[in-house]
Amino acid sequence: MKKDIKIAADVMGGDLGPEPLIQGCINFVRKTNTKVVIVGDETLIRKIVERENIGYENIEISHTQQFITMGEKVSKTFRKKRNASVAIAARLVKSGYCDGFFTIGNTGSAVLWSRIILKRVKGIKRTALCGALFNKKGITIILDCGANIKTGVESFIQFAEMGDVFASSFINQSKPRIGLLNIGKEETKGKFKIQWANHVLRKSDLNYIGFIEGNDLVKGEVDVAVCDGFTGNIILKYSEAVFSLFSSYDNVLPDKKEYLKNIFGDAVSNIKKLNGAPLLGVNGISVIGHGASNDIDYESGLSITKFFIESNLLERLKQKFENKRTTLTRKV
Repeated sequence: MKKDIKIAADVMGGDLGPEPLIQGCINFVRKTNTKVVIVGDETLIRKIVERENIGYENIEISHTQQFITMGEKVSKTFRKKRNASVAIAARLVKSGYCDGFFTIGNTGSAVLWSRIILKRVKGIKRTALCGALFNKKGITIILDCGANIKTGVESFIQFAEMGDVFASSFINQSKPRIGLLNIGKEETKGKFKIQWANHVLRKSDLNYIGFIEGNDLVKGEVDVAVCDGFTGNIILKYSEAVFSLFSSYDNVLPDKKEYLKNIFGDAVSNIKKLNGAPLLGVNGISVIGHGASNDIDYESGLSITKFFIESNLLERLKQKFENKRTTLTRKV
């Protein structure tokens, strides 16, 4: 008998406060009949649940008023806020009570608590946040987009391998095209660790096409773009801002309104549906969304978390890495 999916929803720490996020949970439950454990202020959660007259058949509450704000330094909150909402959500997944969790709180804290509580999948050295960029052909998966500022050679290789698994599930590509983001396509360009990772990836069994540049992301030259988290985070946030800008067709370049709609129409309407970057490499489904999410955005994040659970993403990663060791011919 198939087990019902249960998702832990951290509704604390967002830019707009918990109320729209709780509403997003209720909307999600109504539409999908999926069970949700809402982690946050019980008094407020009950007030909204009862106002919406939805009942508690598919809604549970895990109470805490403790959360980590966007501006707090994560290292300082580790000891002082062990019962923060994101930590409780991660523990619900670790215990097996929930199948995954979604948060829009402080990204650093979500990454830290996921790593500490869920641990890493055996064989994976570094976790990576996996985002999605729209291009003129469809979607490009980009990782890492914020979990690591510094990345070594082996991590670049494992990011490519994780991206291969993820893209196979998410965009239904059996052999996704993978590229390593660099300042040029020439083999001699870029830092030494980028060049060495390129050398190793060319000998792998991945569908690796080599170095790519920023404009290739827009062209849709690859299905998976690999980079360090510093670069990836900047690209992801810039792309989100661009789509937000183009969503106001009447206010931006009004004489090009129809032209922009033809190019970006589907992307603008679908960008809300991708409000969730999974943290690949941890032993559980951990999904992080945009801090400024409203009820619609939060509902979308829960939907994408459900998709990752249903697609057996974690099991596919385990199958790939637990009995495999990335081999480098030279230690860097």
